[in-house]
Amino acid sequence: MAEFRQWREQDRVPLHEVVPLDTPYNVEIEVSSLCNAKCVYCAHSTKHGLYEGNMTQELFHKILRDMKAFPHKVKKCNLFGFGESLMHPQFPEMVKETKDAGVAGAVELTTNGMLFTREKIDAVLAAGIDTIRVSLQGIDQETYEKTCGVPLDFHKFVRNLTYLFQNRGG
Repeated sequence: MAEFRQWREQDRVPLHEVVPLDTPYNVEIEVSSLCNAKCVYCAHSTKHGLYEGNMTQELFHKILRDMKAFPHKVKKCNLFGFGESLMHPQFPEMVKETKDAGVAGAVELTTNGMLFTREKIDAVLAAGIDTIRVSLQGIDQETYEKTCGVPLDFHKFVRNLTYLFQNRGG
C-alpha cells in the first residue's frame, strides 16, 4: 500500500511576518505548456488561445542564472505549471541542470503520469528529482478516458506507476 505523507510543511511561516523577502520560497518554471490530455475540467480541452509549446533551453538557462542571483536558495523549484512537463523532450536534463545549479533545496514535479515509461522514470530519478506527484484522474480505463478525453492503456499506466513507486528511492 502507498504511504501517505503530508506534502505541505507543518511549520509554515505566515508571509505577512517576513515580507519583503530577499529570496522567494518557491519558484515555478513551466517548462512545457503542452498537454497530452484533454481533461474535461481543464482549458486544454478547448482552444483557449494561450501559447502552447516547450520552453527553450536558452530561456531555461537564463532562469537558472537569474535564480543564482538570489542571496539564498529557494526552498522548492517546481518544474511544472499549466502544461504537462513530461512533454518537454529535455525534461530529465532540466531536472539535472536545476539540481546541479544549486538554486533550490528541492526540485519537484506534478504530472498526470501518462507519459511515464520505465526509461523516462529512470531518467527523471537519475537526474535527482526530489518529489514526484501524480495527479490521478480515475481508478479504471473507462473513467480515465472519460475524464482525460484521450485513449489510455490503463494496465500499462498502472505498471509504470508501480515501477515508479518501487524504484523511487528513499
